[in-house]
Amino acid sequence: MSAKVLILVSLGCLVVGDLGLPLFPAHAAVAVVALPMIVTGAGTGLSAGPVDGQALALVPPEKAGMAAGFVNTLRLGGEAVAGAVYGSLLTTLLGGGHTYNSAFHGLLWGLAAVSLGLGAVRVAVARACGGAAGRPGASRAAMSSRARPFGRKRDEARRRRWS
Repeated sequence: MSAKVLILVSLGCLVVGDLGLPLFPAHAAVAVVALPMIVTGAGTGLSAGPVDGQALALVPPEKAGMAAGFVNTLRLGGEAVAGAVYGSLLTTLLGGGHTYNSAFHGLLWGLAAVSLGLGAVRVAVARACGGAAGRPGASRAAMSSRARPFGRKRDEARRRRWS
């Protein structure tokens, strides 16, 4: 299975699982609510390896270790910050008189809105870069200086600095 297909299946699992959570009533059985959580978890796990591979394919082999460390730092740091923000928002809503179920459902819809916004930003960035930056496995040569947001001079300076 290609990386693109696996990433699309992963995104499909994330969407289905995340949209399934707020559809259940407040007193649904734990086993019923666990099903969309399992689908969401599978979507998260399916994408980890292929996304790393696609990101590292854009880096020269001698810099692959540094890039892998950076990617993992961003992933784990993002998860830590997201968990902290989610917990603080849930605590704030519960302190404001909301029941747990209404606070949980409100946060789920909020997360869905954030996800849609981030998806729109991703599409806009890919279009601004001429589409080459948005394709997994796109080579550096495919991204011309016109498509790169910072231009050729900055790219040359970056190459000299990392050489």
